[in-house]
Amino acid sequence: YQIMPRSNADVESLGGGPGYDGWAAAYPGIGAPEDDADLDGSANLMEYATGSIPNSSKSLPQSVQTLIGPTLTVTWAKGATAAVDPALAWSIEASTTMTAGSWSTTGVTLDNSLPTAISGDYDTTSGQPKVFFHLKVVRTP
Repeated sequence: YQIMPRSNADVESLGGGPGYDGWAAAYPGIGAPEDDADLDGSANLMEYATGSIPNSSKSLPQSVQTLIGPTLTVTWAKGATAAVDPALAWSIEASTTMTAGSWSTTGVTLDNSLPTAISGDYDTTSGQPKVFFHLKVVRTP
């Protein structure tokens, strides 16, 4: 399977230096990490982390889900600069309701050893009729 890029428009700029600040310098006017300059629902930090373009609402973080037997694997691509950024902490959280406070890493076996992606395995035999995932990226400046 292919995670990203799907087209040249989805390739991130290497920006003006290391880390988030260097990446953001390549996109003047996008604002702070928690802002969403293109109003696509993804904060600039998430766009940096996943290699999407912060000033194009057509470029969104993408995930791939694969079910093999009872194991559901969800994978997100990492942006080239973000993949080696020591200021980022990565996790994948799951919820069966998507309500505030219901997101947890419980039940998700994280694989953050891949150089260009992060993935998590989830055992679907727990009897839950549905499960939702989100990528959580925390930056320590």
